[in-house]
Amino acid sequence: MRLLLSRSASHFLANLSTLCLLSNQHTTLVNGKAPVKEMFIFIGKRKVGLLKKLTELTVLCGIPACAIIYSDYSEEPEVWPNRREAHAILDRLRRLPRAKQTKHMLDQGDFVHQMIGKLERELERERRKNSLIELGLVAFHNDLNDADYSEELSVAARLLEQRIKAVTERIESSIRMSVFADEI
Repeated sequence: MRLLLSRSASHFLANLSTLCLLSNQHTTLVNGKAPVKEMFIFIGKRKVGLLKKLTELTVLCGIPACAIIYSDYSEEPEVWPNRREAHAILDRLRRLPRAKQTKHMLDQGDFVHQMIGKLERELERERRKNSLIELGLVAFHNDLNDADYSEELSVAARLLEQRIKAVTERIESSIRMSVFADEI
């Protein structure tokens, strides 16, 4: 399944896909196959949830969207919101250049790789924060003589310099804005 996403919708669907991947819904297997009744209930709940999220996406983000759901249990695919609107949305997509058509498309593998990259960046940021906190605790307890913390100190110095520079730029910017406002 491929989804066409805009930047505003990707965060919304990140939560949806995470919920789908981490879902606790399980069916009991009988001879390697789920019982038909339980399978209908399971598919029905997933379909209702997907269509609800798609409705929220179209309403909240103002993104035209459609869904075509194929099932082994039905000869005709289910089309949401209706066939006419789905054809209009798909025609609009086909008229776009190929690069724009696929720019924000993700399949499940792409989405998982994107989420892994995001989580790795967050993990690295938290590790840096923790090392700075640890360095602060060591400095607080005057244990700097016991070990070599030169690398950590240089990283901390660079981070402090970056923060001082950012604060200085903000101060200068606000001073320029206030002088500009006074001139008007």
